[in-house]
Amino acid sequence: MQRHSDLVLVVSSPGGQVRAPAVASVQVNLNGGGAATIYSDNGVTPQANPIIADSSGEYSFYAADGLYDLVISVPGFTTETKTAAVLLFDSTATLLQDVPNTLAQRNGLNAQTLLVYNKFTSLSNYERLAFAWSADVVYVSQESAGTGVARNLTIGTAGASVLQFFTSNLNRILINASGHLLWTTDNTLDIGAVAATRPRTGYFGTSVVSPAYTVGSTPGASFSGAVNNLTVVNGIVTAAS
Repeated sequence: MQRHSDLVLVVSSPGGQVRAPAVASVQVNLNGGGAATIYSDNGVTPQANPIIADSSGEYSFYAADGLYDLVISVPGFTTETKTAAVLLFDSTATLLQDVPNTLAQRNGLNAQTLLVYNKFTSLSNYERLAFAWSADVVYVSQESAGTGVARNLTIGTAGASVLQFFTSNLNRILINASGHLLWTTDNTLDIGAVAATRPRTGYFGTSVVSPAYTVGSTPGASFSGAVNNLTVVNGIVTAAS
C-alpha cells in the first residue's frame, strides 16, 4: 500500500496561463481494467473514485501495489487518459538521482539487486537477467527457475566498434571490430601462470608465431628454414619442414 499525489493543471486560452481548474476529477483505474479500490489513508478508509481535486488542483490517494491508469476530466477540456501513469510498490530499495543524468538504486549499507524479466509467472517460475551484489562481489547473470528456460547471455557491440575489458582502471583485452582478440599493450600480459591456472590445450587452425619458445623450463632448440609442423608432446619437440 502506497500513497500517490499529483496536480491537475490546465493552460488558459488566450494568454497561455497555467492554472488549477475550478473543477477537476481523477478516475483511478487498474491498468487496462476498471475502477481501482483506493483509500484516503493506508488501507483503512475507502476513498471515492473518481477523486475531486482541491482548489489548487492537488489530489492524492492510497492503493495496493500495482500499475494504474488515470482518467482526468476537466469541464471545457478534452478528457485525458494516462495509461500506466502510476506504479505503486513497497520496497526497501530506493531509486534516486545521485548526480545529474544518473539513476541510483540504494538502501544504506544493504546490497542491492536489479532484476529484468524475460518471462514471469511467479517468484519460483521465471526467466530473468540479474545485476546483483553478493558478499561484496558484483554479478551479471542469466537466471531461470520452474519452467523457465536457461537462456543465452550475449554481450557485444553494434556497428564497427570494439568490446574492451579492463581491470584496475586499465584496458587489458579487446575484441576489435573484425573479431580479433587483442591485448591492448604489446608483449606484457600472459595467459595462465607457471604450474597454476593454466589453460589445458590450445587448438590453432593455421599457425603459432613467436620469436622463441620454452618446453618445461628449458628453452627449445632453434629451427631454421621452413617449419610446417611443430609438435610438442610430453616435452619432446618434433619439427617437420
